[in-house]
Amino acid sequence: MTPTSVRLDDDMLQFLAGMDRRPDETNADLIRKLMAEARQMREGFGDYPAAMRLFGGFASRADAEIKVLEDAADQHSELVARAMNLMSDSFAFAISTAVSSEARPAEQLRKLEMGLAKRLMSMAEVLLQQAVSNYASTYDPTGLEQSMRGRMAGLAKLASIASDVTNGEERS
Repeated sequence: MTPTSVRLDDDMLQFLAGMDRRPDETNADLIRKLMAEARQMREGFGDYPAAMRLFGGFASRADAEIKVLEDAADQHSELVARAMNLMSDSFAFAISTAVSSEARPAEQLRKLEMGLAKRLMSMAEVLLQQAVSNYASTYDPTGLEQSMRGRMAGLAKLASIASDVTNGEERS
């Protein structure tokens, strides 16, 4: 390693002081860790697994805070847990697909669109499962049901039209 000197203002020093660290970690260790994270962020976007780890890392703090709140309230929402997972996956997929070095831009765009459509349909399934379940794992099953009720008729009509179109029938 090459020794390097860095001048940090008080805000940056306070940031370093507030970081989680092992007792034997120095400011230099933390700066190296931050540089490695910045490098991973810059280089990892073109690779889906690396992008997933990166976005998973971003979401992990929110996930941890949600778990603390759920423990304190003695509640759990499968809807929130699955939505957090699907959002991380969707962001990672979109970023890694958009910045990949795919030779054909049109193919890259189709891959992006299809992958996002698949993920959005998964989220729609989660919402519908929780809205119709007698044992919905949400913080407020009644509120979710009432919120969804107003949209269900429109969604059912759209789903019927989409089904007709995919089966080759004419739109009415």
